Amino acid sequence: VFQLFQLTGLVMKKPCSGSGHPCSLTAHDVQYLLSCIDCTPNMYLSKLQYHLEQARGVYVSESTIECTLWRHGFTHKQVCLYTSWVTHCSLALGVEDCT
Repeated sequence: VFQLFQLTGLVMKKPCSGSGHPCSLTAHDVQYLLSCIDCTPNMYLSKLQYHLEQARGVYVSESTIECTLWRHGFTHKQVCLYTSWVTHCSLALGVEDCT
């Protein structure tokens, strides 16, 4: 504490102020990705990237999409066997094409 006071004149460390690169995706972009995953769990990152750019006008790397999904609890790919669910989900969410 004394050394910190000598160096900075303060006895407390400065709080972190959002370190790291700012988010490239808005909350709406993330919600779109999550709805596509809900509709089609077996969609590849490249296809998610394509649909995000077409629907939302946002281009980000596959790595950004992967990290975003990881932050929302997706740790591995899951395969959906029910293709009728895609149609139902698309209509319910207003997502025209997330397959």
